[in-house]
Amino acid sequence: MNHAANPTSLHDLTFRTGGAFSGKNDISLKIKSNDVIADQLWIWRADHGVGTGWTSNISKNGLVVNGNNVTIYVLFNEHHNEYQTLWNGNGGRVYFYQSEIPGDVPNQPSWRSKNGIRLAEAMATRWSTGTAMVPVQSFNVDMKAVKSINQIVMDSTGSDLDDARGYEVYVSNDGTNWGNAVASGNGNSSSCNSNLCSSEREVNQSGADGDSFKLVVCT
Repeated sequence: MNHAANPTSLHDLTFRTGGAFSGKNDISLKIKSNDVIADQLWIWRADHGVGTGWTSNISKNGLVVNGNNVTIYVLFNEHHNEYQTLWNGNGGRVYFYQSEIPGDVPNQPSWRSKNGIRLAEAMATRWSTGTAMVPVQSFNVDMKAVKSINQIVMDSTGSDLDDARGYEVYVSNDGTNWGNAVASGNGNSSSCNSNLCSSEREVNQSGADGDSFKLVVCT
């Protein structure tokens, strides 16, 4: 049902799973309605403190959006066991998104193939700026501290013609001074670069055509 003329409003909501004592849930917040406007959502699974544990203090997904045309202005979503955000609806927008991966994962297989946000596979659910990629477009990935990165994968599988035609990777310890590119090449459905180390990385689009590509950092 369309609610554009009278949208639902969700503001200043806090969801906390564990911390003072153990708690569990499958989904902290599920939005099923269309045309929802939300602001200042904080969805948190405790990964430290009393009553916390990877297998005892479980919050599988922080936010699941099934409605269409959902707009969130500020979203903090952290430490969940599976996806922080699972977005299935069409026409969604997020203007500010802050997310931390869980700090209490016992081993890599326990959290493999999970990440901060997942968009539904159908291309109709993807949001685009509506403009083709052009040289010097870029985005930053802030690691918060110096990290050793074994591999960066740019994966546009399932999104034909949206691979980066060319790319350059820059590293910085202060987010200001980038120096020369530490890796560059021609993009395709899967391009990997090894031995990168920095607190922050910038990936520049250096070719034209297409609308988007996905970056996966494998540590």
